[in-house]
Amino acid sequence: MPAPVLLASAAAAAIALYATAYEPFAIRLRRLRLNCPRLPTEFDGFTILQLSDLHMSKMGRRERRVTRMIRDLSPDILAITGDLAFDDVSGRQLAAMALGARPREGAFAISGNADVRHPGFYAGVRRVMREAGIRFLENEHVMLRRGGASIVIAGVDDPHSGRDDLGRAVEGAPDDRFTLLLSHTPAIIVAAIEVGADVVLSGHTHGGQLALPFIGPLYTRSGHGKGLAAGLLGGESLRKVIDLDPGRTQVYVSRGIGSSFLPLRFLAPPEIALLELRRG
Repeated sequence: MPAPVLLASAAAAAIALYATAYEPFAIRLRRLRLNCPRLPTEFDGFTILQLSDLHMSKMGRRERRVTRMIRDLSPDILAITGDLAFDDVSGRQLAAMALGARPREGAFAISGNADVRHPGFYAGVRRVMREAGIRFLENEHVMLRRGGASIVIAGVDDPHSGRDDLGRAVEGAPDDRFTLLLSHTPAIIVAAIEVGADVVLSGHTHGGQLALPFIGPLYTRSGHGKGLAAGLLGGESLRKVIDLDPGRTQVYVSRGIGSSFLPLRFLAPPEIALLELRRG
């Protein structure tokens, strides 16, 4: 066999090994600070641990690593942004793993497209996670209070499946309050800007799951192409993607933890996000 063919075959084998045996388990903990002009002084330094797209079926190598990484981080809240687990057994394991972070002021979850695709299994997942103390935000919101100040935590059912009702989710919430919105997909961003959300936390894209050097993600399902594949966007960077002035709205799109369709990742490493909100 000619040398170039041998080299190409070896390179392909190395890439396949990396994409299946290494990168899917190379989970990163990303720490970000978001400056938020409407954030009340009482909430300055508020922290959010975001877990997204676990697609959990068992307590495996990846899940054990997540457990170690988040243990006792003690964020103010935990936000699990969809594509949770396959059945009630893995849902119970997910809840125990996530709550090991010891959130001080609550744990919240929303549905993703992989959840609502199998409503019978999702009902079991939702039940056991609720029993563990995780609140599901299903087109609704809660108010968190500190002293005389409050913020809104809102969540919508999976927009990818057309189950979201953002109007109902924020109905009754004061217009002048800082609003954190949980949405499985960032495709909701324009509607979120219209209702005045300050920060949107999403996932769904997996950062493309497969990306190429100089090209980027091959497929994102973000609703806005590669521009919303992953990361934090606001101001001019978000305006360039959606061709609309986002005002104060910022969005963070997590690459998530698990994978879908194929159990691999390439140049789109999984991640956990710990976000700190600062007034300013």
